[in-house]
Amino acid sequence: MNFLMDTNVNLDAYLMRQPWYAEVAAIVQLNLSGKATGFVLASSITDTFYILRKQLPQTLAVDVIKLILQDFEICPVDKPLLISASKMPGPDFEDNVQIACAIKMQLDCIVTRDQKGFLQSPVPVFSPAEFLVHVKVP
Repeated sequence: MNFLMDTNVNLDAYLMRQPWYAEVAAIVQLNLSGKATGFVLASSITDTFYILRKQLPQTLAVDVIKLILQDFEICPVDKPLLISASKMPGPDFEDNVQIACAIKMQLDCIVTRDQKGFLQSPVPVFSPAEFLVHVKVP
């Protein structure tokens, strides 16, 4: 199963935020084991770094970004993708960019804790807990 991991879920994993850490750590482990393939939006990397460096020493924030780049596939964000997202009916442009990326990359689902921004997504959207129930592993 190929999935897009929303920025909030990445932050839960790498900042070990409670009470969500156990679920997202299991998702990261599925990705690392090859039982599922995780994708992260390219623009999410910069957003993640911006938040990390406010909560961690800069060197540690850079190390986390290196881990994300090593462990996840990256969904490119380019002008055609942004134009596609701008035409989507959802109220949150950032969420629409993620939906457009999931469509372009033919991903199976999006994993987020903020499902309300994805109500009109043609790609299935799961909370981390729902993803762990629905994931199909080889």
